[in-house]
Amino acid sequence: MLSLTDNEVIELARRKANAKLTTLDFELEDLKNDLKLGATGPITIEEHELLIRSCQREIQVWQWIEQKIYQ
Repeated sequence: MLSLTDNEVIELARRKANAKLTTLDFELEDLKNDLKLGATGPITIEEHELLIRSCQREIQVWQWIEQKIYQ
C-alpha cells in the first residue's frame, strides 16, 4: 500500500478540493445560462432551479472543506 506523508495528503486534498470547486463553478454557470436560454430539456423550470440551488449548496460545502484543509 502507498504510504503518504501528512503534507502529501494535505497537498492532494487541496488540489482535489480546488478541482471540485472549479468543476462546480463551471456547472453552475452552465445551469444558469441554460435557464436564461430556456434550455432546460425535459425538466421543468422549477426542477432546473432546484438543480441550481443544489449546485450552490455543493459549492458552499466544498468551500467549507477547502477552508478546513487550509487551517
